[in-house]
Amino acid sequence: MNLKKAFEVKGYNQLEIYHGKSKSRNIIIKNNKIKNFESNLLVGTGIRAIVKGKIGFAYTTNSKKLIETVKKAIKLAKYSNQKVKLKSYSKYSKPKGLFDKKIPEINNKELIDSAEKAISFAKKNKAILTQSGLGLSESSITYLNSEGLDLHEKTTYFSNSSSVNYKGVEADWEKSSRNYDDVLLSITKKAMNIAKQMSKKGKIKTDKYDVVFHPLALQQILKNGLYTAFNSDFIQKGKSMLADKIGKKIFDEKLTIIDNGILDKGLNSGVFDGDGVPMQKTTLVKNGVVKGFLYDLLRAQKENKKSTGNAMRGYISLPSVYVSNFQIKPGKVKDVVSEIDKGLLLYSPLNAHSINPITGNFSLGAMMALWIEKGEVKFAPKNVMLSGNVFDLLNNINMIGSNSMQISESLASPSIVAKTQVIGD
Repeated sequence: MNLKKAFEVKGYNQLEIYHGKSKSRNIIIKNNKIKNFESNLLVGTGIRAIVKGKIGFAYTTNSKKLIETVKKAIKLAKYSNQKVKLKSYSKYSKPKGLFDKKIPEINNKELIDSAEKAISFAKKNKAILTQSGLGLSESSITYLNSEGLDLHEKTTYFSNSSSVNYKGVEADWEKSSRNYDDVLLSITKKAMNIAKQMSKKGKIKTDKYDVVFHPLALQQILKNGLYTAFNSDFIQKGKSMLADKIGKKIFDEKLTIIDNGILDKGLNSGVFDGDGVPMQKTTLVKNGVVKGFLYDLLRAQKENKKSTGNAMRGYISLPSVYVSNFQIKPGKVKDVVSEIDKGLLLYSPLNAHSINPITGNFSLGAMMALWIEKGEVKFAPKNVMLSGNVFDLLNNINMIGSNSMQISESLASPSIVAKTQVIGD
């Protein structure tokens, strides 16, 4: 497929081609049986035509319809109310560890063997893998525009997830990486251990306690209650609490956040973003003070600013602003649980999607949680809820752990301990 043929079409002022290809394989385990083995190939091309500054967009999954799709995008531009100017860049950083040549070479038998080992372990321990699996993908992106950009990138991804039911108690764990990292058995053991701890039940009184927010819980809470606060699209629409807070101390001085699009082995790292802009590091919070926001080209040009390289997209859509690798700076405490006299260790909240993305208010169930006394895990409290506000939580941090991890999504963070209202049984 000769993508450069698209530029021969007449009628545009600027033109952009975003071509994506992804091969994936996934094994799905249900109730201790391999239920599905899926193999998918997705290939498509998105065209953004700029006509008199206005944006027209169309996409195709048929390589023979490239020229037709370009013409369609040009025609659609006249109906747009958005304007953008495409750019050219010369300097790009290249994060390490985004492609593992082993992943395309892994045969299906290796994946099946890994799944069967996890199933065998569960059966031996009289447990059930209710919904588990592993998957891998190899992706490539080609980005071209009429300003001279000709960019190419290949990445890989490997994911493991395990949900274990032990004596009616369910716990789950997950781990993803850019390299071949067959940890399905080890995370199944981790989930099993948590399920065993949670099988011991107890009651706690309603009060404010130190809550250890594990990165597994934080990634759900912050994704739903904080990410959009730094998103320029939400800021420009008046839907962010931080809109006029640049230079102001809003968070605890222990908190520093960097959006790092060039993190080595980062799950959301890349050389360039969906606008062809170099991905970069952007300081969002430094010692509690708000320092910056995230932009793509469209939102940046509305404010006469530079894009931060945060245009995320696939070939079926126009770019939108999103975080890359949302890094919280680690603290100095190696084992935060051992420092807790009375408190809660939260692995996974229930209904994190219900967090108000504008105000940050939340009322969450403690789906996977353990009670701590004198630095030791004791039992799983019954019918526990947590209520509060994401911004207040991050402005009253007691301690931050030293071991940062990126489990499966954008967040790269250690555990955070904050005094939180806990509603007991």
